[in-house]
Amino acid sequence: MKRPVYLASSVLLLASTMLATNVLAAGAHHSTQAKMIQLQLCSSTPFGVPALKQLSQGIRNGEHLAAYHLQAKLRKVGVRLMPPMDMDDAKADGSTYDPNKEGQNALQCVNSTHTIGYVGTLNSGAAIVSEPITNKAHMVQISPANTSPSLTSFGPYQGSGGRKSQEPATYKHQIPWVTYYRTVTTDALQGPAGALFAKEKLHVSSVYVVDDKLQYGVGLAQAFKAEAQRIGLKVLGYSHVDSSSAAAEAQTANQIASSVVSAKPGLVYCGCDSETVGALPRDLRHAGYQGPWMGGDALYNSAWITTEGSASVNNYATSVGPDPAKTSQNFKKLYKQVYGKFYANPGPQAYDAPSYDATSIILTAVWEAAKAHKLTGSIKHMRTVVVGYVRHITFYGATGKTSFDANGDTTNRVISVYKVQGGKYVYHGALKPTGFKPAP
Repeated sequence: MKRPVYLASSVLLLASTMLATNVLAAGAHHSTQAKMIQLQLCSSTPFGVPALKQLSQGIRNGEHLAAYHLQAKLRKVGVRLMPPMDMDDAKADGSTYDPNKEGQNALQCVNSTHTIGYVGTLNSGAAIVSEPITNKAHMVQISPANTSPSLTSFGPYQGSGGRKSQEPATYKHQIPWVTYYRTVTTDALQGPAGALFAKEKLHVSSVYVVDDKLQYGVGLAQAFKAEAQRIGLKVLGYSHVDSSSAAAEAQTANQIASSVVSAKPGLVYCGCDSETVGALPRDLRHAGYQGPWMGGDALYNSAWITTEGSASVNNYATSVGPDPAKTSQNFKKLYKQVYGKFYANPGPQAYDAPSYDATSIILTAVWEAAKAHKLTGSIKHMRTVVVGYVRHITFYGATGKTSFDANGDTTNRVISVYKVQGGKYVYHGALKPTGFKPAP
């Protein structure tokens, strides 16, 4: 990423954050009611990772827009909405997310006597850590971006997660519902959708699969591989990028590039985060592979194109949700009103609208509970009440109709496909894969 672009983007992101905080704070002081319940939301994203800063800011934008939109409605039922507690779960070196930091963020949130809900995380591997913490506190957590099936599956999925480890309070029947939900679908659908697209739209007959050894990447790559084999695509190889350090990534990327060129696949599929495999596409092009490169929603990221430059040509990415241009008119109008500069450049990111819906669902549940005079007693009791409303909600928002199954998965299961054209991702259609369960 070129330094001038990065500096300009940083200024814009900071300005956006300050604007939302000021808007919320200003609205919060207009209440004249004598007894108001003061409540607050938390969010956690890897804001300190340069490659993920725009995605993280988009999630914050969606969160703040929903809070801004609903704060007056909440005041009418006696709830004063405090400015969100936005936290950063990035590693100190800015390389990727830090599971330990995510755990600290979750504890900080649940230990506050005013916090009622948790928006996040961006990374599935981070949610593996925070989900049990919020569950024990009976706090609803809704992610606009997590896709690993292990977060909502009853039993472990590919050796990870499952109700017993992820939702201990629910597993022990201390709360009748799960507390973790998401407004996007899972890799149990996204991976197979990518394989179907490769065969039916790109007309390839063979693939080479790569992952980055992380929670999200491994699950996505395995789901893609299984479906590719089921529908008759030849899997010519499977490799792992060592994303533990920049040096390890560079070494393994070079080795994988050589293996790919020798195998001559029709497509390279990478289950990976955008910040973990930057060297591989460049090494592939340098080694002579010019075929399509494809990945999941983590690569549907404007910063990815900037980082990869010419290596992003012939890149495809699936995303778990509708095209940002196809979100509701009311959402786009509000977004332009509050974040006009960000909307124009870099533009709405993949999870802005799902974040708006995630936040709106939590706050609508708070409104319903307050209207029914059920926000009483301890903060844990109030959190429990709110979870019950979320579990049974039917919500119409920026991404359309959203409701949840008993696992916490959304019933809105759209997979969008994008191709890099003219230095930006261009919408390439939507898939609605059938025959797959979002979580086992």
